[in-house]
Amino acid sequence: MKEVSLYGSGGKPSWFMDLNPKGEVPVLVVDGKPIVGSEETVDFLMPGELSPEALRWRSIVNDRLKSAGKRAVFSGGSETDRNSLNAVLQDLEACLSNGPERASEFTAADASAFPFLQRVHGEFGFPSECKRLEAWYASASSRPGVRKTIKQDFWWWW
Repeated sequence: MKEVSLYGSGGKPSWFMDLNPKGEVPVLVVDGKPIVGSEETVDFLMPGELSPEALRWRSIVNDRLKSAGKRAVFSGGSETDRNSLNAVLQDLEACLSNGPERASEFTAADASAFPFLQRVHGEFGFPSECKRLEAWYASASSRPGVRKTIKQDFWWWW
């Protein structure tokens, strides 16, 4: 594993840009072939068909949470942007209402959602009415494989 500085005076190294001309992270190289991007990497590492609920969860994260979280952070947590973010979090909460198996399984959708929910949780917390989402986050955070990926001192860029 090689960590690549995403920012700074030197930019990304040429060997990295040769693997991935767009400069996106992460890049996983398998048998000399790069697998580029979070979703593609997670799908490769955790193959299998996702349930309709997991696909809906993933869609909410990718299509709405990323942009709502970014807006809320960059606006300094304005009330309008926080309300918009909270609406997305409540939709994720609704995805968790389909029974306890959703919270006990850890799917590719969960793996790709965790970093973004970690950012939101660290920046704003979750709305008090999102008890299942809070429980999901606590459960995911306690998984040894997930804990290995959590940095305590970091600066997130959306």
